Order: sequence, then C-alpha cells, then structure tokens
Amino acid sequence: MKSDIALDGENQNIDFDYKSSNSSMSVSAKLKNNVVSIWAYKPGKTTVTFTIYGATFNVYINVIKVKINRTYLVLIKGKSSKLSIKGISKGIKWKSLKSSVVKVNGKGKIKARKVGTSVIVANIGGAKVGCAVSVVTPKTYRVIRKAKSIAKGTYSQPKRMQRGYYDCSSLVWRAYSRYGTYFGARSYAPVAADICRWCMIHHKKVSGKMTEGQIQKMKFRAGDLIFKPGAKNGRYKGVYHVEMFTGYRVTGFTSKGKPVLSTEWANRTTGYDAYGSIVERP
Repeated sequence: MKSDIALDGENQNIDFDYKSSNSSMSVSAKLKNNVVSIWAYKPGKTTVTFTIYGATFNVYINVIKVKINRTYLVLIKGKSSKLSIKGISKGIKWKSLKSSVVKVNGKGKIKARKVGTSVIVANIGGAKVGCAVSVVTPKTYRVIRKAKSIAKGTYSQPKRMQRGYYDCSSLVWRAYSRYGTYFGARSYAPVAADICRWCMIHHKKVSGKMTEGQIQKMKFRAGDLIFKPGAKNGRYKGVYHVEMFTGYRVTGFTSKGKPVLSTEWANRTTGYDAYGSIVERP
C-alpha cells in the first residue's frame, strides 16, 4: 500500500480495524509496514472490510481447502502411481525433489526410477502439499507388507511364534525370513539383541544413529531396522527392542518451503520416537 507515512496497526494513531462478512471462517488480519496480512482458518467465501487511517477497503476472499490423496507411499522400483489434489483441479505445479529416484509429470503421475526416497511437492499458488515416496526392491516391499500383516495380530512374548501373535523381534524375523533373511536362525526368532549382533557382523549397519536431523535428510530407507540400546540386560550393546522402519510421511512445510518429515513403522504410529537407536539395513 502506498502512503506518505508508515502504516502499522501497532501505531494507535493509524486506527486499523477489520471485520469479516462470514464469521464462521475465523478470519484475522494484521497491518505491518504498509502490508495487510490475512489469515482464514476455515474454507469459505467472505468479504473482509478494512478501515485504515480513516479509509475503507473491501476485499473478497475465497478460501479453498486443498489436500493431497497420499502423504506416504512405498513403491517398487519401476512401478508407477498417481497423486491427486482434492479441492482444486487447476494451477497445480508438480515437482520431485529427487527426480533421479522418483519422476513426476504435470498431472501427478509418478514413476519409481531407483531405490531411495524422494518428496513429491504439489505447489498450488504458493501453498504446498507433498508425499514422501520410498522406492524399494520387490523383496523389501514384500517384507514390509508381511510385517504390517503380522502387526495386526496380538502382542505376546509367550506366544510370539504362534499364528496371530508376535513380539518385536519375532515380527522382524518372520517378515524377513519369509523372503530368505534369517538373521542366523532358521527355526525360531532370535531376540532383538541377537538380530542386531548378526547385522553388525554382516556389515549391515547404517552410519550414525537415528536423529531428527537424519530423518529430515531422508538418510534411512524403508525396511531398515532400528535397535534401542543401553539396557542393563547382559545382551549385545544392551539392545532391548527392535522396530521396522517403513518410510516417511510429509506432515507439512517450513516457512522456507522445505518438507517436514515424520517416520512410519510396521507396528507403531506415525512419528514413533526412535532417536538414538542403532540403524541397520538387512
């Protein structure tokens, strides 16, 4: 806004005020350095009337809620899928942050090109939504699918090897052994510490431990195992628990437009706290 004086709502002499014709949209506004910023917390249509230094302005606003159909996806290398936006059909610009891993066209169709992880971003007039896509081998895809199926059963250490039951280490062993990785035991699931030891001996460790920074850098891959160490249990590195990491989910974007990622698990809710865990890739 052009003015001979600095228009700022915090200056009582400016006399800034506003009102919305649609109270259900929860509209708020602020005047700062000659710029009016508007927030609307619900979709809908409204006319916002501003009074600034004695002058009145009417601004018509149509707020549309947009949503991507998926924020988390696991794909086999070479396979395709389709992402779509609900709430709007035009003006969508698609981009892959790692096109060497996942390619996307102008209509949201994606193609998994090589093993790794990428975020697909849909930009709608400056607003961004996205989907984290983990590209895996056919074996890893089947392992993850089997692990999630086992996790639908009942947790029980005494019955851990019975159909319909599991504990953390039997879930991992049963999912991987189904496709040829036995962690040194072909007939009965080892405990988490022994699975960790086997992975270490066979050079499966991913450098460093799981941290928030490593998650945001997408250092880990779907199918990786995390081991929680430090217990005084007399076992290898004091490991007392294992989980299967199954990929990332986009939960939002920073003010600089970078995606914010959370973790997905075979048997845990999104964002399960695994910080400090040893990470190994069978």
